[in-house]
Amino acid sequence: MKRVLLDSGIVSDLVNRRRDVPAKIGEYLASGTKVGTCVPVVAEIVAGVDMMLSAIALNLENCLVITTESDLKAIAGLDVELW
Repeated sequence: MKRVLLDSGIVSDLVNRRRDVPAKIGEYLASGTKVGTCVPVVAEIVAGVDMMLSAIALNLENCLVITTESDLKAIAGLDVELW
């Protein structure tokens, strides 16, 4: 049995019916392929992984977040280093 794991960009395209993603997923399902995603992808879609990461860092205290996402600098009390 073949399985595919969808990343957040593809899940977003599927939910919003963008590009040919729904049709392509339908083809996989019709062929018997199991289609799914994982908890981190669901978290990113629902709340944003960056926000989850920020919450963890704030809870740990004295924790530096290294990121390319400049929007994290807006979170009060979060120590962010942009790379």
